[in-house]
Amino acid sequence: MAEIGEFVYAEFASGAEFSDELASKCAQIEKLKAEIAELKNAVICSSCGEYNPVGNEFCGKCGEKID
Repeated sequence: MAEIGEFVYAEFASGAEFSDELASKCAQIEKLKAEIAELKNAVICSSCGEYNPVGNEFCGKCGEKID
């Protein structure tokens, strides 16, 4: 079940269309991830979703440039 949820969320994050109810649930995840990042004084890598310390130029997990 967790794998299905991760797949659906990844599809949502990449712009896929979903029902209003499912899109609302995914939007809640986005909000919670942003709150967690703020509490950790971190930014989220747009490529892999990993939390990185503010000021990092590149993601510590995937190496992509952080926006």
